[in-house]
Amino acid sequence: MTEKIISLHAGYNAKSGFTNGFLARPAVSERRPAIVLLSAMWGLNWMQRELTRDFARAGFVALSPDLLHGQLPKDRATALLAKTSLDVDQTVEDIVAACRYLRKLPWVGAQGKLGVVGFCLGGGLALLALARTREFQAGVIYHHSLFPDPEELRGISCKILGHYGTEDETTPREEVESFRETLQRFGKKHEIVFYEGMGHGFVDSPLLKDSEERRKAAAESLARTYKFFREELSPKGAKKKACAELAWIPAFAGMTEPRRASWFSSPNGYFQRRHTSIGLRAGSGHEGFRRVRCAHRSVSEYFPQRRQGAKEEVCHFEPFGRLRVNSERNPCFEQSEKSSSQIPRIRSG
Repeated sequence: MTEKIISLHAGYNAKSGFTNGFLARPAVSERRPAIVLLSAMWGLNWMQRELTRDFARAGFVALSPDLLHGQLPKDRATALLAKTSLDVDQTVEDIVAACRYLRKLPWVGAQGKLGVVGFCLGGGLALLALARTREFQAGVIYHHSLFPDPEELRGISCKILGHYGTEDETTPREEVESFRETLQRFGKKHEIVFYEGMGHGFVDSPLLKDSEERRKAAAESLARTYKFFREELSPKGAKKKACAELAWIPAFAGMTEPRRASWFSSPNGYFQRRHTSIGLRAGSGHEGFRRVRCAHRSVSEYFPQRRQGAKEEVCHFEPFGRLRVNSERNPCFEQSEKSSSQIPRIRSG
């Protein structure tokens, strides 16, 4: 769904001095994940401003810092001179300073999740920022034309999505495959997508001719990018994932034999109860049982108010020892004190 947005001039202090920028965000008061957009060698031009607005319409607080500090090259030679004259280390520091600025905004917050997306020159800068800092929780790279030393990539700690054209002469496939091999060697989570027939800068370059194929590839890549950031940065997604990974937490005090139990989960991320159950409250200690095998079957008829996506998880448990349940470790329990219906429950069988 496209959201109404607010866009405006922005800026922040960095070690190198003041950095101008362009910010766009959904016109709502709630907090959202933030994305730092790093431009190609053309600087903070109209296309970059429009891309920033597009990310805001997709639901993110989006910031494009002016990393060329006012330069707007009009031709390829001037743009390449600006690109190759850039103080890379200083620019990466300016990007990190953008994170501190965003987390001061009420629309993001001090604990807000951040992603970074870079195009061409910005793609390489994004890789360096991901490798040199832990400020970002996800990164998207568009046909990077700045190629970091492979050892730099060892420092990346989040998942990466990469977009590349099969007809890109600036970032040829050999470069992309070498990049992929490096990520695999270092065990980095990544996904690489190629777009058939696309050249360099198929989303934002003023040098490529417009075509239906180019518009389609650009739209597909941006849709993938929005989906990727929502999955990696969304608190709801994180909570749902965390709940799924905590299936071994339920316990039966005093029991020492393996038991069979039924769990009910629903799209709101909380486990539901059925019939007689024992509830676990945040902050309490319980004897734990580890899940050893499970099967799923639909139980949407049990929850008419949550018909879509409701499931029953039938598990077999074995004794696991004593554990401490708390809301910091277990996002499933964050609201357990507010409503008894949100306390995770389990039915013995």
